[in-house]
Amino acid sequence: MLSGRKIAAGSWLVGVTIAALLAPASVPAPDLLHTTQAPFQAGHWLGTDPQGLDVGVSLLQGSRTVVFSSVPATVLTLLLGQYWVAQLVTGVIGL
Repeated sequence: MLSGRKIAAGSWLVGVTIAALLAPASVPAPDLLHTTQAPFQAGHWLGTDPQGLDVGVSLLQGSRTVVFSSVPATVLTLLLGQYWVAQLVTGVIGL
């Protein structure tokens, strides 16, 4: 049976993944050449960095890279691991 904590943790992970995948469409890319915000401005949820860029936007833009690199790596490792374990078991047992 799933507890409330597991459901909450799974929902949070799904929400973060969806936010990472939709980040380019929902959050504008920061203009690195013409930053108009003052450094350390308080009007942002996570604040701004010393260059005046929104930390939340940077976090969402970076999370997309993490999702697109970690998910394929995990799937590849899972598939190759199952193949190698099957080869090891059949070689040791002699099936």
